[in-house]
Amino acid sequence: LPVGKKATLRFEGLEAGETVLIDNVVLEQLSSWADADSWSPSGVPVETDTVLIPHGSLIGLDTVGALAGPLTVQGELVVTNGTRDLTAASVMVVRNVPSDATGTLGLELGGRLEAGIPGSTFEGEFDLILNGVDDGTAGVGLNDVPTGPGTRFLVAAKGGHILLHGESRSPWTKLTGVETVEVDGEEETWITVESDAQWRTGESIVVAGTYIQDGKAHGGGDFPAGCFEDPGTVDGPAVDQSEILRIEEVDPFGGPNGETRYQVQGLTHEHTHAPPVLYRNYADPAGAPMHPRIATSVDAEWVVDQRAEVGLLSRNIRVLGQVPTIVNGEEEFDPTDTFGGHVMVTQNGDYAAAASKLLAQDVEFERLGQQGRIGRYPLHWHMMLDR
Repeated sequence: LPVGKKATLRFEGLEAGETVLIDNVVLEQLSSWADADSWSPSGVPVETDTVLIPHGSLIGLDTVGALAGPLTVQGELVVTNGTRDLTAASVMVVRNVPSDATGTLGLELGGRLEAGIPGSTFEGEFDLILNGVDDGTAGVGLNDVPTGPGTRFLVAAKGGHILLHGESRSPWTKLTGVETVEVDGEEETWITVESDAQWRTGESIVVAGTYIQDGKAHGGGDFPAGCFEDPGTVDGPAVDQSEILRIEEVDPFGGPNGETRYQVQGLTHEHTHAPPVLYRNYADPAGAPMHPRIATSVDAEWVVDQRAEVGLLSRNIRVLGQVPTIVNGEEEFDPTDTFGGHVMVTQNGDYAAAASKLLAQDVEFERLGQQGRIGRYPLHWHMMLDR
């Protein structure tokens, strides 16, 4: 809320004569990241700056193209709703106040990065891009001298809190149909899925592989040697035929039976979408099971659903461990680069402090992990005991 402006607090959904009892309302004024006067010394941070948000400062990330070198959050950094992004070498969220200090609502003060909270998810799109240069170190935790967490990290330490709550979406469903049609001389691939997933054009989905080697996994015996390694070279295609696809279009009318229907790009393998099958086992009169793998000697029946799972990969909050390159309007990452970002939650040896926290829901983590570096995992709770 800009200085000198008024705010109106409104409660919706109340009927005439109803009463609301409120214990406490705290309105906090956020200083704009894009305002030079929000910083000391004055000036909006650039990518070479070492940036500190000290205890007691509340900064609202309310812009696109925000930059920082190493960023330390001892106060609060709140990502406001809208299209936002922050590129930083690293982000350390650390609580720098006594362990018994609380705010007016009994909330622990300081060291807080927030993009949405439980019950009030982030609205818009937010990318946190970690771009620190590989410094060659190979440390474990924050106490490891001289390396610490290295670079290109998102860390909550000594009671720091990271809250990332994206839009709640249907995460996965089942494939119910695949259709190839010709439109103006070109083929289009459409899939139908079981539920009303409400996924959108431009989003990425994954279709699980359902391939079973004939006479092998089905009828017993081993998969042929090497079939997991090199597709198409050993006795047919590889077993892993999962595919990442892009949604090109959403059919507003759906499938013939009311299913959700999507045009996709990139589907190359066959995926099972036949309806579930009812299987029955009839007991042998002598009391022995009819099939050696069915440990029952009584009549039984069960349903086998072998339809491919279809999952949503895209989220409106993303933590990216590498800077993407835009090629023909699409993001691409260097597949040979094994130095990504890493996310860590740790007490840094201070177990008297309030617990560090990472609360993430409906968040996309991509290009994380630093190959060959101990403790530089995609998501790492470092020596947190039972906290």
